[in-house]
Formats: sequence, structure tokens, C-alpha cells
Amino acid sequence: MVGAANRVVVGLKTACLGAGDVVILRDRGHNTLLFDDEVAGLIIDRVRWPAERTNDREDGAGIEEAAAE
Repeated sequence: MVGAANRVVVGLKTACLGAGDVVILRDRGHNTLLFDDEVAGLIIDRVRWPAERTNDREDGAGIEEAAAE
């Protein structure tokens, strides 16, 4: 997550780690990202995504079975 109005970490390239997905959010600064509803939603979706993908497995294995593999 990158706040385009961030004044602590200046520059979009500086704020990106160089690996993984990058989401740039307009009109948000460094601390604003901590309390932003859209940011929270994006993080929750990203955390849930692997679990949802595991639940959709064709062999019917759930999270517990997949974790044991």
C-alpha cells in the first residue's frame, strides 16, 4: 500500500518494495493509511484470499487438510 500523498516516505518508487503487488491510493498520507476503510478492506481481502482459494480445491480438502500437506 502506498499513499500518494505520503510526506514521510517520499516518492512512489521509494515506497515500493520491488516485489509483490503495489496499490497506490490517492489523497492518502503515511498515517492516513492506518485508519482508512479502503486500506483495511484491501488487507482483509488479501489475507482471506489464500484461505478462500484453498476452500475451492477440487479434491474437497479444506483449510485443515491443505495445511497438513
